Amino acid sequence: MKPEASSRKVGQVVEALVKHWEEVRTREPDESKRIHLVNHNDFTIDYVSLSRQYGSGGRAIADELAGLMGWQVYDKTILNYMSENMQVHKDLLKTVDEKTLSWTQEWFGKYFSKNIVDPEEYHKHLTEVLMIILSHGQAIIMGRGAGFILPRERGLNVRILAPFEQRVETIAKREELSVEEAAAKISKIDKEQKAFVKNMCGKDIDGCDEYDFICSTERIGPEAVAKLIWRVLEQRHLSDQDPEKDKAASD
Repeated sequence: MKPEASSRKVGQVVEALVKHWEEVRTREPDESKRIHLVNHNDFTIDYVSLSRQYGSGGRAIADELAGLMGWQVYDKTILNYMSENMQVHKDLLKTVDEKTLSWTQEWFGKYFSKNIVDPEEYHKHLTEVLMIILSHGQAIIMGRGAGFILPRERGLNVRILAPFEQRVETIAKREELSVEEAAAKISKIDKEQKAFVKNMCGKDIDGCDEYDFICSTERIGPEAVAKLIWRVLEQRHLSDQDPEKDKAASD
């Protein structure tokens, strides 16, 4: 697909999302589709962030999870488009009510006051776009450091891994590359992802304590991993219902 055609396709997806958000902005939220954090009426699990190694099957997992939950997937291409296209960026703000927008901007300002983010305009727009997505909820967000930016209590941060050799085999077959070319491409993307998260968020993408759930796809397929993530969400919900029980079990 030519770049122009790809850009138009992404633009159509984003345009449809914005239109949908505008339509539902004044409706009562469908609480039956959201997982509530008990004792925190204002909090819900609004997003799942998927940080994945290139070639580990993250996209297929996101699609499977979206099918299970009925949530929207936001990948790097969509997030970039929302952040870089100023007219779309302005339209996004219109889909958020004043109360939520105030909270979004407050958190946005708080995040940047930490001075750990590259001051480039794109990074600021990306963070604001992520906060707007959070305000609408029911989001599966792939990459772009989302799990390091958004409030942890509002989501589930997941890391998807796979052995290097397996990823090389996957990418070589999928993109019709030699083993050497696939290995070089994966190494380059791994370094770029690590640098992006470090520059954007001041975090280590490989830091285990940054995630709620880490899973290798070495022996588990996308559908099974998606179901595991859903089960983790369910257990998170149960834990929040009775935090004292979990505390007693760990004593």
